[in-house]
Amino acid sequence: MARVRDLMHRDVVGVARTTAVGVAARLAKSAKVDLLPVLDGNRLCGIATGLDLESAGGGDVGSVMKSPVFVQEDESIDRASDIMLRLAVGRIPVVDSKESMTCVGIITSSDIVKALKDEKK
Repeated sequence: MARVRDLMHRDVVGVARTTAVGVAARLAKSAKVDLLPVLDGNRLCGIATGLDLESAGGGDVGSVMKSPVFVQEDESIDRASDIMLRLAVGRIPVVDSKESMTCVGIITSSDIVKALKDEKK
């Protein structure tokens, strides 16, 4: 069974909690992503969805971010898919470990479906 690290996207588009909501919303739209990891340096400290950003009246990302939902890079794709199904989300940040919380990627439900399809070949 594949691990999250085998499937994740390493090119993470993230923002700082001090980033203006409007700036973050434009970044998410231009990058064509619906979830932005909120980072303190490389450390994951929250998440902000496109909907969070669009519905905010202003302020900074820290005022609209949610607690981080994440999976560790060494976990199975089954674990990642369980989290996504339970929370009804299509993508989640990947961290190297719970201790450092360094954001190292993003995994999507499409990545998992593709891996499962390739496994059946």
